[in-house]
Amino acid sequence: VGHAPVTSPPPAVSGAIIPGYLASEDPTCHPEGILDDVRDAVGDYRVYAQRETAEDGGQERFEDYLELARMRGEAFRYLANRFDPEFGFLQFQKTDAVFHDYPGDHEKVRRIYRAVDDQIGAIREACDPETIIVASDHGMGEYDGYEFRANQFLHEQGFVETTTEGHGVPSWFQIKDEELTQGDEQSTGHPVLERLATAAARVGLTYQRGKAILERLGLAEFVGRRLPVGAVFAASDAVDFESSLAYLRSPSELGIRLNVAGREPDGVVPAADYDTVRGEVISLLSAVETPDGEPVFEEVVPRDAYIHGPYAEEAVDIVAVPTDFQHGLSALIGERFADPEPWNHKRDGVVAIVGPGIEPQPTLGGPHLFDVAPTVLSTLGIEPAVMMDGEPIPVINSPPAREYPEY
Repeated sequence: VGHAPVTSPPPAVSGAIIPGYLASEDPTCHPEGILDDVRDAVGDYRVYAQRETAEDGGQERFEDYLELARMRGEAFRYLANRFDPEFGFLQFQKTDAVFHDYPGDHEKVRRIYRAVDDQIGAIREACDPETIIVASDHGMGEYDGYEFRANQFLHEQGFVETTTEGHGVPSWFQIKDEELTQGDEQSTGHPVLERLATAAARVGLTYQRGKAILERLGLAEFVGRRLPVGAVFAASDAVDFESSLAYLRSPSELGIRLNVAGREPDGVVPAADYDTVRGEVISLLSAVETPDGEPVFEEVVPRDAYIHGPYAEEAVDIVAVPTDFQHGLSALIGERFADPEPWNHKRDGVVAIVGPGIEPQPTLGGPHLFDVAPTVLSTLGIEPAVMMDGEPIPVINSPPAREYPEY
């Protein structure tokens, strides 16, 4: 298993795992010492691309994207040759990141997809797998709506309290840049700048106001490339999670969390008021409109409309789906609406399957992302679990689902 997100620390399996996204730059792998062996065999191996610099306009960083694709493919081929596995999984991250980091640069998109395609071809030639499944975990496309700052809206409605004391949840980019990609011996930020930024925030010069001033002076991009992420967040109005009733924790969750007493460490919503508060937030979000008078959300519902099982309480309390995925969500405090990220995630991704047991059909029947895992099991002749949400894609004769012992 190569570079799969959220596999750090790796479980002890009969094979090898090199973790990917959300792991550190020098992750713990399984078996112990395998990463050193990979580096001896194929050269450097990293999880993340180098940081972008102002001087080269991002070109050097993009070239690193291509290098990361090579590293993934060569490492996978080395591990496959060494372990001769029945199952292999390899993830390429930059087919996603290229849209976020270089929106509208179609030549860079073509180059990274060619690089990944070359690695898949080399894997197919070197490993000669019986069956290959290529799948994306989401689609990608242009956004022509708005960025909706849900926490700003909830602040205006009295549900969110704000702070400049640095108590907000840090962003993924802050964690990655200041923790995951730094060695133990390196500094994790610029504390002097962070203290200055915090002091400015306390007298009313928050990041949002400062950015507006810098934009008028034409200096926003220059400063943005040089100011540490931690300093930016230290000087930002942010959600005070301990005092707020409800908030958007992360845009990728597509939902609102309630700060429930007895469930959250500093909960303020009494359990008896849960349904009332949740209903008020659902009603408000369902009615919110863009500056053009269009609904921001196509659906705002309690989580139990979609999310079930023993870990459901770890999910958001309210699921909020943007209309046609033309609008992005933001956890920032500031203006209620802003321009969206030009390219972002969409519902419809891709899946392709080739192998001796695959029946060619004009359509795959509109598969769901949940269907990929039981399809993979079926190609290996393994019965999918009854508790799995998906079904095998109907291009293969699948064994019937069965019960398994609890993991």
